[in-house]
Amino acid sequence: MLLQELLAETLPQDEAIDVCTVSGIMAGNELLGIAVIDGGSLSDNGQMMAFLNLGFAFKHLQMIASDREMNQLLNENNLLLEQQSQHVELTGLLNRRGFTNGMRRVLPEFFGSRVAILYLDLDGLKTINDTLGHDTGDEVIRATASVLEETLSKEGLLCRLGGDEFVAFLPLGEETVESVAESIQVATDRFNALHD
Repeated sequence: MLLQELLAETLPQDEAIDVCTVSGIMAGNELLGIAVIDGGSLSDNGQMMAFLNLGFAFKHLQMIASDREMNQLLNENNLLLEQQSQHVELTGLLNRRGFTNGMRRVLPEFFGSRVAILYLDLDGLKTINDTLGHDTGDEVIRATASVLEETLSKEGLLCRLGGDEFVAFLPLGEETVESVAESIQVATDRFNALHD
């Protein structure tokens, strides 16, 4: 703008003179960039209006980009909160809410199929917590969750209800409830033998 004013004072105003226009791209009082346009004339206010409009267009695009980034961040945070609200931090297994929501989702898929719901609890967890400490008790809970995850069908749902209680929803296929329970017992015995 200063360059145009300087040229306007030194050059005759009665004729249009081709110049190189340099202008800031503004949105209100904020400088968003600099534009250089070859051509135009000193008496051409249309270029200045174009620069102002361009500035507001850029500002609008910045706001849209900022809104998209904010929405993406909110979506990511919502997914994280949903994950945390439906899983037990100690084991990564579903909690009661996650299990209930999972059952609502998968039950229609298994309508008419053979399924089982197993309720499991750890024997002696209170004794372990009282004699060896809660950190050891937490290790036992994590180990149990790991053994159950490795043993049970990936199509099912596994939940830690709390304390020493677990529940599993399993599609059976050709298996029986007894064979699933036996698999859990064998895997638990194997783990106990390896880890004292």
